[in-house]
Amino acid sequence: MGRSRGFFGSAMLLAAVAIGPYYVSLALPDWRAWMFDQDGPHRWLSSALYVHHAFFSSTILYATASLVAATMAVLALRGETGLQRRAVLSVALLGIVAVPLLYRYSPPVESASSRELRWPTAPGPIAGVAKRAQTVFDTSCHYELLGWSDAGELLYQRRCNNRPPVFGQIAVFAYEPASGDRRQVEGPTPTLLHRATTDARAALIPSTYWRDRLGYLEFTRAADYEDPFDWMLPGPALASPDGLWIAVRARHAIYRAEDVVVVAAGG
Repeated sequence: MGRSRGFFGSAMLLAAVAIGPYYVSLALPDWRAWMFDQDGPHRWLSSALYVHHAFFSSTILYATASLVAATMAVLALRGETGLQRRAVLSVALLGIVAVPLLYRYSPPVESASSRELRWPTAPGPIAGVAKRAQTVFDTSCHYELLGWSDAGELLYQRRCNNRPPVFGQIAVFAYEPASGDRRQVEGPTPTLLHRATTDARAALIPSTYWRDRLGYLEFTRAADYEDPFDWMLPGPALASPDGLWIAVRARHAIYRAEDVVVVAAGG
């Protein structure tokens, strides 16, 4: 009984500290704006959420905390006989498992009108939780568009300075928009790639994350730019050789969590 109570308390504490803030963030989407209100009554809450998101902007830390919390909840359930405690533990376990489904990441832009949009840098469910936290605290991977090959593949480079060198900090990928196939390749010869530039602004609109922040852009890095698109779409967009696709690098408003997206050239 003593060990069961110990598992119950530890599991609930870890779930509350490591997992609970994700649900607070979902329930209070305006909390980011509170960070900039120096005299606001809720600044302490926004500060706590910021610290949490900064810590769990690492996929490894988030995955480890979730696994430990879930394991402790299961162990507590196995040894717990009280109906009320079992119900509490079951809810906590469900909350731990559901975070990747509810706290999902999306890129900084969406397609305008009925244009097709491809997202070659889309993270998996676990990594997506950490990457959404990176829109608050910048420890994300950054990208560079290298160009299009004759075969119609987009080549781009990923640089992850926050990743241990053993996992590879720099990698180059080839992405084929029509099929959605992506593969890692050796660095190409830049002179052999097509780098025709174009304007992608008519093809894209800010995502929900951006629209949520339009009321306090003056506190973001985008405020240093005359047009928010100048921050959101850094660098030129690259048109595919066949003229069917446009590739862009897009980044979020406050910190530089970013993605590569490919949008159809025609509406």
